[in-house]
Amino acid sequence: MPHCIPVNPFYLLSNSHFPLLDSATLAMQSRPSRLAQRVLKSLRQKVVSRTPRVLVVGVGFKAGQSQIYNPPGAELVRSLVVSHEVDVCWADSLVKQEAFPQVHRLPNKDWRRDALETFDVIVVTSRQPGLDFDLLDELEGVEVERWCQ
Repeated sequence: MPHCIPVNPFYLLSNSHFPLLDSATLAMQSRPSRLAQRVLKSLRQKVVSRTPRVLVVGVGFKAGQSQIYNPPGAELVRSLVVSHEVDVCWADSLVKQEAFPQVHRLPNKDWRRDALETFDVIVVTSRQPGLDFDLLDELEGVEVERWCQ
């Protein structure tokens, strides 16, 4: 299993006491849930006559990875799904549908303007290779949030 910044603090905290690291780790761990609440609040005000649609881009562990161990994008998808307030899809050129079967994956062939403009919000959590992210700048009527550049 790959490890990176999201899990390394837990190794240090398992046998030591670092209050600042503990606070920072908890803040980062709760970030996807906080963002989900912010997205939901915004959509409640903007979209009232139908179920809003949200696309989360990047559910892999990190850019260039297909594993889904501790990724913020997958946690964001889970937080949105359990709200039962939005229709959630995810896109990731490296992660297969089987890795996250309970939520619909946007097929790579649908990464095009007309399909992307059917979403109310698109949240980019990691920039996986194989997707043209410049396309997001051309979208009309879609709020695009980027966790990464």
